[in-house]
Amino acid sequence: MQLQFIFLLKTRSRIVISAALAAALILCCGCAGKEAPVFKEADSRAGTSATAEAAEKEESPSAVIGVFVCGAVVREGVYELPEGARVIDAVNAAGGYRDDADRTYVNQAAYVSDTERIEIPTTEEAALLREADREERGADGRTGRAKSPAESSGLININTAGAEELMTLPGIGESKASEIIRYRESHGPFGAIEEIMNVSGIGNSVFEKLKDCISVE
Repeated sequence: MQLQFIFLLKTRSRIVISAALAAALILCCGCAGKEAPVFKEADSRAGTSATAEAAEKEESPSAVIGVFVCGAVVREGVYELPEGARVIDAVNAAGGYRDDADRTYVNQAAYVSDTERIEIPTTEEAALLREADREERGADGRTGRAKSPAESSGLININTAGAEELMTLPGIGESKASEIIRYRESHGPFGAIEEIMNVSGIGNSVFEKLKDCISVE
């Protein structure tokens, strides 16, 4: 009887141990198939950071410039435009051309710069301006005055040009034309076209637009 009891006790112990081992094995297998929460949390933070960075780039404001549009446009005034805008963009911002506007006298594809004045003439005004240009060219021929290389090539001499002539240059409005004349009067004539970048408000971007249109003599 005593031997039978000992045998049963050993048998139960083996069953308990086997069950414990089986449970431990199942638990280990279950854990091996799961991802650690820390990695999911890191991935979530990385995704949030990337989304915030993309949103910040989209919301970053682009540079703007201010131009004064006047003459034969629907609404004269000062308008803000994105950097790199052209004359036609400024005209559209001012409501477009009036019915009596001359749409060919001003280069619509020219770039505009900050503080520039853009004046659109009427057809009558443009006709008078063209006639004045023809008379000036005719007077040069009648008097026999030899044209300078700059005049022959159509370049504007920044050492002698007045404000109105300077304002025909791309990127040069009324304020910049005045600055050019003021600089010229204070420092003497320009020795090279690159020296125009010494004038306040005229940097590399403006110079690139007008360098092929100017000369010094």
